[in-house]
Amino acid sequence: MKKTQHPTLWFTELTLLECYQSRISKAYDKKVKILSYQVGDIVLAMIRPIHTRGKNANLMPKWDGPYIIQEVYPSGAHLMASSEGKQVGPINGRYLKRYYP
Repeated sequence: MKKTQHPTLWFTELTLLECYQSRISKAYDKKVKILSYQVGDIVLAMIRPIHTRGKNANLMPKWDGPYIIQEVYPSGAHLMASSEGKQVGPINGRYLKRYYP
């Protein structure tokens, strides 16, 4: 449909589209949880599929740790250390979850 033929119909469709987009973004934003970890937090790190090879990959644990966060970078990466002091990382925050002992 051309804009010049029916300007009021075009404006109505545009308004409806904007309303729909705002409703969808509000519904999405309700379910998004922003996770932030600070220095000293205890977390588990996801074992990514590239590291799990072999016949029993489905029976292996999905999480490794616990680790203590030592440094948080602005990009969302975290530098961690195990309880023995071994450094791990940097690992993106989306591959971490809080550890509750």
